[in-house]
Amino acid sequence: LLKESAGNPEEVREIRHTLSIVYSAAHEYAKAEEQLQTLLDADPNDAMANNDLGYQWADQGKNLAEAEKLIRKAIDLDRKQRLTGTSLDADSDRDNAAYVDSLGWVLFRRGQHEAARKELEKAVALPDGADDPTVWDHLGDVCARLGDRDKAKEAWAKAVELYEVTRERPLDDHYKEIKQKLRK
Repeated sequence: LLKESAGNPEEVREIRHTLSIVYSAAHEYAKAEEQLQTLLDADPNDAMANNDLGYQWADQGKNLAEAEKLIRKAIDLDRKQRLTGTSLDADSDRDNAAYVDSLGWVLFRRGQHEAARKELEKAVALPDGADDPTVWDHLGDVCARLGDRDKAKEAWAKAVELYEVTRERPLDDHYKEIKQKLRK
């Protein structure tokens, strides 16, 4: 597909982004990172690539300072794109919940638990974060680390409910991990 789309930069971008998701799902993180880095080499202001590479690193617990910079850049770029776009809609004043989640997750990984909690609570309050089991799982992890077991259980229970009810995502390893956290 990359060869066939060589003349269409937007198609190439979409293919590389999809390929990074596939590699990540297959736990081939170096290959996923390579695709994201290629996207950033072509366009350093690609908000999605900045966020996704920052999140990948945060999730693996590596390059955390750089990961935070990438994620913050993604949030800033996304805000600018939304506010300077030609068609403002009802959500143009709202941050992308996935990017806010990424920021919360990297702050958690960096040991800034209160700041992480604040960002993750913001993410679950956003329309596109309220129904995302990953965001709720992250919030549960932060609350558990802060010693708030009740809030952690609530967040994890919400993540499990979203996995089971929406069925938009397969009941994967993350689902099983959350169920185990609730049992503990």
